[in-house]
Amino acid sequence: MKYKSKIDLFIHLCFVLMLVCMVWMLADGIMNSNRESIFSGIILLITNAALIIPIWFYTYYLLSEKALIIRCGIILYYTIPYENIISVEEKGTLISSPAMSLDRIRINYKKKNRNKKVYISPKYKTEFINELNKLIQKEENK
Repeated sequence: MKYKSKIDLFIHLCFVLMLVCMVWMLADGIMNSNRESIFSGIILLITNAALIIPIWFYTYYLLSEKALIIRCGIILYYTIPYENIISVEEKGTLISSPAMSLDRIRINYKKKNRNKKVYISPKYKTEFINELNKLIQKEENK
């Protein structure tokens, strides 16, 4: 089952504010016939769109048959087998993670004999936790 990331209002506002600033810089360059501002505005708009839009639309968490798959944009990708998950707990934090909300879940897991953690923010958190725990228990009972 696929769960989209919850997106906080603050994140929406930040993205919109960045877009407005870039469009304003581009419009200012056009109105003042300033080639440098036009060029900078176009470059910033394209670069930010290429980075932000994939994060906006492709941040999700997939509960597959064997593993939790975490996707954030076109670059960040985690696969955590259920057998490696140590614990799942609700935890709000400002630590950088593949989550677009501060209403987060911390997944503690093992990878190559080391304890690791990742924070995620599924839109339907309670349902996600319940389904994930079922899959973890199913894997433990094998």
